[in-house]
Amino acid sequence: MSNLFIASYFPALILKILSMIYKLVQSNTYATKRDIYYTDSQLFGNQTVVDNIINDISCMLKVPRRSLHIAVAVPSNIQGIGSIEIMCIYKYGSMAMSFEAHNLTVPAIRWLGLLPSDIKRLGV
Repeated sequence: MSNLFIASYFPALILKILSMIYKLVQSNTYATKRDIYYTDSQLFGNQTVVDNIINDISCMLKVPRRSLHIAVAVPSNIQGIGSIEIMCIYKYGSMAMSFEAHNLTVPAIRWLGLLPSDIKRLGV
């Protein structure tokens, strides 16, 4: 999908997601960004479109994503060297969500597990 095509119906996508958020809040239920994407994956085109719109709505309304009843999807299998990156995002936040970092970060989080240096040192 071209950027021009997405831009032409972007306002409709925002309204669609706002409508879904309204229903979530009214029913006191939660969904993840991925849940929203899969309600109409053909309409949204790709996950990034939904992610960006939800971030824009959250920023525009100056409310944290949880107030929109959009839950954080937690990785189900945190392991491997990529885990350090995930832990850093939990501890310090991400650039994409910097406007909401004070609600999303866990500064007291600690690493529990092996470090890459431990693998070589211990012969794991």
